Amino acid sequence: MPRTDGYTAFVSGGLGQKLAATLGLPQPVPLRRDRPGGPIIEGPVLAVGHGDTPVLAAVRDGVAAAGVELVSDVPEEGRLGAVVVD
Repeated sequence: MPRTDGYTAFVSGGLGQKLAATLGLPQPVPLRRDRPGGPIIEGPVLAVGHGDTPVLAAVRDGVAAAGVELVSDVPEEGRLGAVVVD
């Protein structure tokens, strides 16, 4: 079961949802959380920068070491798991 704070739980259903909509309060989006044994990132990672900097190289090495797919262009289909820009 996903962990939520009190506000998110309140505005996610019933009276709280109606009250939040009436007052124009924001509806929080559930954040992706780490799951033990699950992938570190769901989807490929796009890591780009101006030239090949040491930081960008370290990010790429770390992403590859974690077993996550690293891409150099935005895929035409599907979604990215993360974007890193240096």
